[in-house]
Amino acid sequence: METRTSDLIRYALLGTALFIAAVFALKAYKRLEAKREVVAELQLATTEASYYRQFDQDNAAEVLLRAVALVETGRQLGIAPGELFDQVFERDQKPGAYDDYPIHERIVRDHLTRAHDAARQLHLLDDHRRLRELSEGRMPRLPGGSPVIRPLIDRSITPALVSVVPNLELHPARTPEGRELDTVELAAARRLARNLETAEVIGEATVAIILRRLEGGPAQGDENAPGAAR
Repeated sequence: METRTSDLIRYALLGTALFIAAVFALKAYKRLEAKREVVAELQLATTEASYYRQFDQDNAAEVLLRAVALVETGRQLGIAPGELFDQVFERDQKPGAYDDYPIHERIVRDHLTRAHDAARQLHLLDDHRRLRELSEGRMPRLPGGSPVIRPLIDRSITPALVSVVPNLELHPARTPEGRELDTVELAAARRLARNLETAEVIGEATVAIILRRLEGGPAQGDENAPGAAR
């Protein structure tokens, strides 16, 4: 009788251990699948067609918000942003230094790193509700006023770039469009213009106009320039 009781206890303990192991294995599998889904979705969000050729600023803003949400979701799953970008661009299969990365990859890495940092500073990542809204391409409502999305290179310089995702940035509420850029923003705008030319999103003539206008130069000749986005 005692032997039967001890066997039952042993089997019960074994069954409990197996159940716990199965639960942990299932959780680990779901976490792995969630990580794979984040990578796959960010790959789609950052294709050249999606990142440079949206229909208008609203569509481009939705892509930006969803991409920021994916970076944060990856971080919460244990994938640091740099590691996430490595997986998105299959960096383990393409060894090399940062300066050797294809221009599109560099644009995405730089832009989404800054956008994710800005979202954190603006408290857009503070809770699951806000993160869910971002993942749906919507700006969360915040008590002090919702942050806004503004083009780095303003539409008064070249309207087509307002639908180019890497030209959009997150700013505090009530930040106006067309504001005067500070020294850091001017440097970022110049770098973006040159990078977009390298990526063949805009042409040499358009870059020349952008750089001249950023320096406060006249708009002469702008009306004869080719369209901004190719």
